[in-house]
Amino acid sequence: MNNTLTLTREQTHPPIALTNKGLIDRAAIWFGLALIRWARRSDLLRSERLARRQEQAVRQLDADRFWQEVADQRATTEKYMLFRSLQ
Repeated sequence: MNNTLTLTREQTHPPIALTNKGLIDRAAIWFGLALIRWARRSDLLRSERLARRQEQAVRQLDADRFWQEVADQRATTEKYMLFRSLQ
């Protein structure tokens, strides 16, 4: 019994459509990869922007608290100065 396979010329080479990429195919592949990179970059930028906004909000809250304390101290000081001037 003969177990060897005989290969014909058709079996050794893939079809031409699989080996020769045309200009449109290359452009489509490049465009698809560019879209994938852009989508990943957008996710990264979105998360960085969100982190920056959160940090900015915390800094703004700290600044607001500071200025509120300054205003409270100024009001207290002015009240004591008013009482002293009346005495």
